[in-house]
Amino acid sequence: MEGTLDNGILYKKDGNCKLVGFYDANYAGDHDTRRSTIGYVFILGWRAISWCSKRQPTVSLLTTEAEYQASTMAA
Repeated sequence: MEGTLDNGILYKKDGNCKLVGFYDANYAGDHDTRRSTIGYVFILGWRAISWCSKRQPTVSLLTTEAEYQASTMAA
């Protein structure tokens, strides 16, 4: 973008730059369609840098399948 050459993100050398990720799914959370809601969040230091939450496009038959789809989306 024009005029943004001086913008950036500053990470201090002694600061907390630990990257942590979480994902989860609620198996068949939508009672009408029986679809699960899946989501993830990635945290760098103390701030969320990426996140998403959405309903799965297909119906999961097992809790494990819903969690697997959530982990795949996060990856």
